[in-house]
Amino acid sequence: MDILSAIFGKKDRDELKKALAAGAYLVDVRTAAEFASGSVKGAVNIPLGVIATQLEKFKGRQNIVVFLPQR
Repeated sequence: MDILSAIFGKKDRDELKKALAAGAYLVDVRTAAEFASGSVKGAVNIPLGVIATQLEKFKGRQNIVVFLPQR
């Protein structure tokens, strides 16, 4: 099982790969400590608790993938 399947499930993997190929903005919404333990390459960390104060980071983005990896 690859990292994308582990995080998103096999069903959505193909659509996700298309979004990534198109330059999707990957947002991991875990805490900074959880993010530091590892995430998807190229993802940025915007913890869910502060996402409402960080909306500027989403402006002008076409493809946004927000995720919370399963443990």
